[in-house]
Amino acid sequence: MRGLQPAPDVTFEILARYGEYGIETGAPHEDGFPDPLDFLTTGEDSWMLVLCGTGWGPVTLTVGTHAVPPAVDTDGRWDMIGERDIVAAGTSIEFRPMLDAPNHTILVTPGRYRVRVHVKDRAAAHALGRIETPHETHRVDIWAVRNATDPATLTPPDRYSRDAAAGM
Repeated sequence: MRGLQPAPDVTFEILARYGEYGIETGAPHEDGFPDPLDFLTTGEDSWMLVLCGTGWGPVTLTVGTHAVPPAVDTDGRWDMIGERDIVAAGTSIEFRPMLDAPNHTILVTPGRYRVRVHVKDRAAAHALGRIETPHETHRVDIWAVRNATDPATLTPPDRYSRDAAAGM
């Protein structure tokens, strides 16, 4: 088997800490926090961070695995959508809060994967501070790819990204 097995979507809560959670393959980090290009994700070949409006608290996350790239959601239900590659040298991709055990693991074969991140309500969640119930929603879609592709923003930046860029 090359890649990953398409499976039904899985929805769970992941804890954002310091405004982020990780998508990891188990490889070490060379740069702990590369400058984010779009204030949606940052990372290196073997890991990425998803930047949240929620500074500390739960985020609702749905993960979908696909044999081919899914159609881009253009119905306006997401505030921002972006993509980047991740390379798995081992057999798993993990979704994990910073400094914690994974919430969800996808079994894969070693190789390159494209990760599409959708976010909604980051700015509203950011305004609430530390929270106990989710106010922000994410969706991550993953599929195998053969060739490297640069990170891309598929929609205009959301308010949270614009505010973060203005503060830099």
